[in-house]
Amino acid sequence: MESNNQTKNVFLWGAFDILHDGHFKLFQEASKIGNLYVIVLPDKKMSESKRIIHDENERRENLLKTGYIRSAFVDALPDLKCFDLVPPDIFCFGYDQDVQWQEKIKSHISNKFPWCKFIIMGKYADIHSSDLREIM
Repeated sequence: MESNNQTKNVFLWGAFDILHDGHFKLFQEASKIGNLYVIVLPDKKMSESKRIIHDENERRENLLKTGYIRSAFVDALPDLKCFDLVPPDIFCFGYDQDVQWQEKIKSHISNKFPWCKFIIMGKYADIHSSDLREIM
């Protein structure tokens, strides 16, 4: 059932291993749309493609410290159990997120929450977390 609140539940997802200015601007812009929730990739999923600097709990806690995020969930496909707690009204993708994963997530969400809208957010910094990971 669609959320009747005027305030929308807005979701982002990603690794968020090394937070930088672009992330803070992303959080700021997404939080203007509604209550911001973030899905943090679990260590197991993230380690398949990236070297981990901060474990999933540290990443979750660091996100909450930004002051923009109402709650952060460690979750991933195929489960995305966080939506059982907070139904999504708007799901935001980063400008650089993998298109195949975007389509998988859209399909998963649309089946259960057909009212959910999808947005691709802008690029808010010239630096990328992968660049920072290489120098750490």
